[in-house]
Order: sequence, then C-alpha cells, then structure tokens
Amino acid sequence: MFARLRSQRMASLALAWPVGATLLWMSALPGSVFDGDAVTVWARFAQMRDGVVGLFGSTAQARTLELLGKADLKLTRHDATLPRMAVAAQIEDLLKR
Repeated sequence: MFARLRSQRMASLALAWPVGATLLWMSALPGSVFDGDAVTVWARFAQMRDGVVGLFGSTAQARTLELLGKADLKLTRHDATLPRMAVAAQIEDLLKR
C-alpha cells in the first residue's frame, strides 16, 4: 500500500491496438493508474490481427504520452464464455449512458 503512495500517478490513458485492427467498441479505461495496477479492457472488433497492444499514459507534469505496458495478442479459438463476458460489459456500459 505504501509503495502505491510513493508511485507516480499516470493519467490520460490510451490504448494503441495492432495495425489493421478495426475497433467497434471498447470499455472505458480507468481515469488513472499507479505502478502495479492491473487494467482490464473489453473490446469488440470488426477485424482483428495478431500483434501488440500498448497502454500509454502521462503524468500531470509531462503532457507527452509514454508507454506504460504492452501485451502480445494472439487470435485463438474461443469458447462461449469470453464473448458472453464481453457482451455483459458492453451492456453495462450502455446502461450507464
């Protein structure tokens, strides 16, 4: 907990999806993160390719975005669980509007 208090707050979060990905919908990113925070994002694509997604953010002092983390995305066969969870997140987002 004290490590988080000493950690710098990163805001203005943005995701960079792989080249060729056609994003239809994405769940909201948190307003800010601290070192060690987990970020969960649901997204729906018209078209998706294998590649790297990057999470970018900036501090209050530095207005330029910097890479906070990245993940390799690989398309795989899926069961029905993940699509149902993603649709539930999208419905929840629509109900908040």
